[in-house]
Amino acid sequence: MWFIGIFLLFVLVPIAELTLLLMIAEATHWWLSLLIVIATGLIGASLARHQGANAWRRLAADLRTGKLPTDSGLDAVLILIAGIVLITPGVLTDLVGIFLLVPLTRGWARKRIKEWASKRFRVETRMQKASHHSQILDSYVVENDRPSEGDG
Repeated sequence: MWFIGIFLLFVLVPIAELTLLLMIAEATHWWLSLLIVIATGLIGASLARHQGANAWRRLAADLRTGKLPTDSGLDAVLILIAGIVLITPGVLTDLVGIFLLVPLTRGWARKRIKEWASKRFRVETRMQKASHHSQILDSYVVENDRPSEGDG
């Protein structure tokens, strides 16, 4: 199954991108296609840098306060992906990058990723007394590859 995803990513997406850029060039002028690629790359890199810095600050603040940085960490990863696809030439990748940079739509994507992960993985936590003044916290992730007991 992973092969199909890799195939789509590295073969079909560039073909679609090239087709769209050629259609824009044919409908307008070739330099407009070039301008779109350069402008979205520069603007996207700048936005990703700014939002990425904010995301890293939130991540560091979460870690300093002892909070598990799930949302801030996922935001940082999504912003990194947005920056990568925005500097990749093409119209479709630019749309994906902009989608991931806008806080409202990034929040929607973050929620979908968390729902997907909660269906695939189960986090178990155990607390155990180590001594009078400390506790040991042990956590691990178990992939849900077998049906639960209620599934019959």
